[in-house]
Amino acid sequence: VGRRHDLTEFMAVGKGTTDQLPLRLSVSLDRVPFDEQQACFDALIRQLPFVQVLIDQNGLGMQLAEGLAKTGKAKGVDFTNANKEVWAVGARIQFERGNASIPLDRDLAYQIHSVKKTVTAAKHNIFDTEGNEKHHADKFWALALAYSAAGISRASWKAQSYQG
Repeated sequence: VGRRHDLTEFMAVGKGTTDQLPLRLSVSLDRVPFDEQQACFDALIRQLPFVQVLIDQNGLGMQLAEGLAKTGKAKGVDFTNANKEVWAVGARIQFERGNASIPLDRDLAYQIHSVKKTVTAAKHNIFDTEGNEKHHADKFWALALAYSAAGISRASWKAQSYQG
């Protein structure tokens, strides 16, 4: 979620009976007022058949996540280093397994490849872009959240389908 310097990104992946997770929707908002961001995403979530939507609730995203949680499909998540590691590794696994392909979008492909893993002196993994990048890999993180949401919902969908 961004307002002045960073973009607000929204990505949705498809889900079916196979493990394929194709990118179905990508929305980028640049310098859009918060109330208009809220209205845009609220309309998307209410009109499209989303099962699960994950939203960055750190900093500027807190108000948007709180407002969209009222739809019953959206949930705020914290962008901690531990969570970013889970999402980045999860996205990489989807690419490696062939469940997801890098979309034909130059900015998105660039941002996917810009995320690097570094290890701190305390042996913690950090996934982020280089300090000199003009972006914070917002498109990549939106896509990684979409893959995570699809994985969460697929697991619950499979569990529910075996009951009864």
